[in-house]
Amino acid sequence: MVLQKTMPSPIPPHRRNFQRGPEESHLLLDGRSAIAATTLRREFERFDLRMSQAAMQEYLRCEYEQHGLNRVLDLLWEWEACVGYFSPARLQQNRRYSYEDAETGVTFRAQINFARNKYSPTPATSSATRALHCAICYDNLDLPGKENLRVFKFTLNQGREYFVQVTPFPLFEKHFVVITMETLPMQMSRQSLEDLLCFVELAPGYTGCSNSDVEWAGASILAHHHYQVFEGLDLPIMHACVLPEYSIAEESLSVGLLHFPIACCRVTSRQRALFLSVCGKMIERWKQLEPGKNTCNLVVTQNEAGYCCHILFRNPAFRTAQELLAIKSEGVGVVEVAGEGIYPVPEGDNAAAIWAKIEHEGLNVIKSIIASNNPVPQKDFGKLFEMMRTVVEEGAAL
Repeated sequence: MVLQKTMPSPIPPHRRNFQRGPEESHLLLDGRSAIAATTLRREFERFDLRMSQAAMQEYLRCEYEQHGLNRVLDLLWEWEACVGYFSPARLQQNRRYSYEDAETGVTFRAQINFARNKYSPTPATSSATRALHCAICYDNLDLPGKENLRVFKFTLNQGREYFVQVTPFPLFEKHFVVITMETLPMQMSRQSLEDLLCFVELAPGYTGCSNSDVEWAGASILAHHHYQVFEGLDLPIMHACVLPEYSIAEESLSVGLLHFPIACCRVTSRQRALFLSVCGKMIERWKQLEPGKNTCNLVVTQNEAGYCCHILFRNPAFRTAQELLAIKSEGVGVVEVAGEGIYPVPEGDNAAAIWAKIEHEGLNVIKSIIASNNPVPQKDFGKLFEMMRTVVEEGAAL
């Protein structure tokens, strides 16, 4: 994938978006402190748990300022693999399937994640610590069971403070979670889009994804706002065709509903402000149609064609069909509705039959799971498209 070059700026984006935390003040470095930088690098390369979070933050800060966010993510992935926070070998053991679909022209996928099987995220606790807000809070660092967790703190989009960490059971190579430092509840809004767009600009080649803010509608951890990001992730939905009768193609903007099992609007543009305006209004209008229930999943990328967002429409009244719960009983998140099923390891008396269904009827399984989570059947695309058309007209008027 050829990446679009951003316009030159007097201050590189990764420098504009950095803020030191107060607990690192005793480790402050600058470009003249080569000895201290070398010491930190050597400490990092020992891959020893005695390297504190403060030292890790300062080392990664230096790398961030010199080389950008991609370098930081590479280093964090390497360190966590070496200290055993996650197992690269087990990631490779995940069983993966692909299914070509003649109807849509899309190759759907599925995986059985052995390492993630029976995983239920809970905060680290001990008799000496207070109860924590959730499993992904910054306060989990250094607690029993989290000794090998290190993160990198940085800012996104007008100084919003985040930290990034490797997920303990990655679905793909370079799978990270980006989490607010403040314990804010999950939200889905224009702000979500702005944050993801800022991230993919800071880390070229990454795909930014957001689950939703409504339970059973593509949500994960509702108690704490976060995103999932992946290096080079190419999801099946990215290859879905736009339905010509439900598309708008202008010089500066393209919008269209896709030939896919779930209602999804693809928006592309080279103009950042227009892109944000149209996508943000699209999210807002969809949520207003049924407040508290309508929500979205997002997939955001940037490449040579400009900015691209897939807005997948969700509503908790539409869930996985009863006959498919033996394969997938959990909620269906953004990666799955975008075309890659994530299934637990089949177990119990029916395990053999479930394995056979995944292997031999897998295309029907994944398409049926996605379709049963679809809140807008194609016969109703006309109404949805009228809403989209109005949004585009308002965006173009800006």
